[in-house]
Amino acid sequence: MATVHRITNVGQTASYDFLTGVLSPIVETWQISPAQNDRVIETMELSARDTDANIMAAVQTIDEFAEAVRLFFENKSQGNSIWYEYKATAEGSKRALIYSINLKPLPRSYYTPILGTGAAFYALAIERDAIWETYAGTTATDTNNSCLGGVMTLAAQAGGLPSRISSAVITGVAAGGTLDRLWLGIRPVNSGLSDFNPLLELELGTPGTGFATATDADASPAAGANNSLVGAVGTSAAKAVGITIVQAAPAAVSDDFVGRYLVLLRAKLSAGNQVLLQMKCGFSSAATFAPVGEPRPFSATAYRFIEMGEISIPPFSYRTGAQGPDMLKNFEIQIWAERTGAAVNLSVDCLVLVPTDHFVYTAGAAIVAGGARERIYTFEDGEIQAVGLSSSDEPNVNIECHPRNWNIPIGGGSLVVAGERTASQVISDAVSIVLNITNRHRTHLE
Repeated sequence: MATVHRITNVGQTASYDFLTGVLSPIVETWQISPAQNDRVIETMELSARDTDANIMAAVQTIDEFAEAVRLFFENKSQGNSIWYEYKATAEGSKRALIYSINLKPLPRSYYTPILGTGAAFYALAIERDAIWETYAGTTATDTNNSCLGGVMTLAAQAGGLPSRISSAVITGVAAGGTLDRLWLGIRPVNSGLSDFNPLLELELGTPGTGFATATDADASPAAGANNSLVGAVGTSAAKAVGITIVQAAPAAVSDDFVGRYLVLLRAKLSAGNQVLLQMKCGFSSAATFAPVGEPRPFSATAYRFIEMGEISIPPFSYRTGAQGPDMLKNFEIQIWAERTGAAVNLSVDCLVLVPTDHFVYTAGAAIVAGGARERIYTFEDGEIQAVGLSSSDEPNVNIECHPRNWNIPIGGGSLVVAGERTASQVISDAVSIVLNITNRHRTHLE
């Protein structure tokens, strides 16, 4: 039995209640279409036995909601979204975003569409989202997450669909610099998360000819030492370093690295002479490795992140039930380099694997501790927008934002963070993250 059945605005300050209103559904006429393009159409006939004035008032209320729906999608500054709400006796209240409302008079027996008989019938069609959402959201917080492949653990989500991140709030922490670019990616649990570490220290890998480990206070630490690999770059492309999963994480179960990733290389040059960097991937026993994308030009003399391309680990279908577990230890990522100008030394420090299953990249927020911050909004209609805010939450800049499937899988996962300043990536930089989460459901709400 329904205990909630109504149309309401997003703030629940105005509604039309089908359970108590003058116009009420005739149950045997209620039909729900199969979902198409992530939308459902609910149709029903409504009946009323009341005064003409009360019937007209009820129709007016529903028509006003229909107009509010139109305005919401027509005007991006209109925030009064309209929702279809339903709740059965044993479930929590749920709602679905409405895309259109159509109400028209319906002739029925000797009742005409013209009022004056003390009764009336109407046909109602509501086009709504196929997804139901909760009213009240939940929150996930991480107060000090490294911008060098920091990991935030996300718990399993309620509901049967990935949760909408209604807003992600990113703020700076003490002793950190002003951050310009952020990469955020969520890796689903897949076969496991326990041994997943997105930070691959390249000094643990196999250096190319002419490259060797060197102490560098600005490099990320591995095994208690701040080291990178440094070598002269030649005039033809040659391998600077290669690293396998087993080299990066000797005790790890390699299945915990299965996924899709944007690979960020942290590197710098001894002088501002341009080099070309390219990533290749394969297995350490292979004679040749496949290049990923075109060579990237690079000329920074301070450590920076360079997007080397997107990879899949492994680069083929991997069904552990059929193929057996832990087969990926020797999956290898290589970095190749060549110079296009004067002689120069290249320092390669580490790789950060940013998951791209659920991903967003932003630039231009100037995040700083106690000052400017960033909010990434996912609105109810699916639009995603990032805004830079002052310390008092006043918008101060529209920022670049590139999302991909930016939500939280129902099984939870690991959110990987990478970030840098305008002209450098500093190992001590960190951010705090607050995710405001709306759980989503296909049918019933627990």
